[in-house]
Amino acid sequence: MSLAKFQLSFQMLYGPQNCGLNVHNIGCHLVQYVRHHGPLSAWSCFGFEDINGFLIISSHGTDVSIQLLSTLFARKQLCRGEENIQ
Repeated sequence: MSLAKFQLSFQMLYGPQNCGLNVHNIGCHLVQYVRHHGPLSAWSCFGFEDINGFLIISSHGTDVSIQLLSTLFARKQLCRGEENIQ
């Protein structure tokens, strides 16, 4: 079964409302990702997931967007400082 057929079969069995981003990416984009980035064993999303975890613990309360921007700016400044120290 091809990846596109898998996606269509999944939609038919479970309905399009249950066809999440992962199923969509597998059916529509996985071949392009492998051609562009190489074999799946050579790359992962853990780096992005790590950043998402950092963003989640960096915000408290209701003004999340300002808090996240402030935290990211401060972290960027700290990283620049570390480069200057070395």
